[in-house]
Amino acid sequence: MSKYETHNDPYTYKDKPDVLINKFNIKNKEELDDLEQALVSTRMSDIDKYPKGNYDFKHYRKIHKHLFEELYDWAGEVRQVTTQKGTTIFAHPRFIEPAYNDLYKQMKKDNFLKNIKKEDLHKPLAFYHGEINIIHLFREGNGRTTRAFLSLMAKESHNIELDYLKIKKEHLIIGSINSSGGDYDLMEKLYKHILPKNIEKKIEKDVGFDR
Repeated sequence: MSKYETHNDPYTYKDKPDVLINKFNIKNKEELDDLEQALVSTRMSDIDKYPKGNYDFKHYRKIHKHLFEELYDWAGEVRQVTTQKGTTIFAHPRFIEPAYNDLYKQMKKDNFLKNIKKEDLHKPLAFYHGEINIIHLFREGNGRTTRAFLSLMAKESHNIELDYLKIKKEHLIIGSINSSGGDYDLMEKLYKHILPKNIEKKIEKDVGFDR
């Protein structure tokens, strides 16, 4: 669980600083990772059970709570520690809500994708993903919450499925890192790749990925 660099982390066991405090009191990292993967994947797989809302700060938090509440007492709660991953420094806790609310203004302007043509969806999706990532609302589970959140928005706005299984995790990580510096090119290509084929043609050739 210690993918992130934090200081005085209240979310981990004192005697196991790489393991998040959890409802099962599991202190073995691999065992907790496996259980988390199983529980969260099950909830992510059923989009019809995702909490409904207007995509605001409260709604985003509800989606995280839905995905992680079986494991963590703090599911849906904004992190209270500073954190970074490698050289990427995420938003300070006191700036998380204001930063999200700024992004929300853009999402609302786009009418939560409804104002966007299907062939252009990769652009706002890439932007939303990159911005939410750098805000990084939670201590754990940010990437999965973002994917669930954007999947719900795509379905409700255009009745389309975002197939994240078509891209490799490492590509998404690189795209997120690039986005933190304002470069959305790779992230846009990734979203082209996971949109339905009848929206964007010759995806594999344009993106150059094998998945």
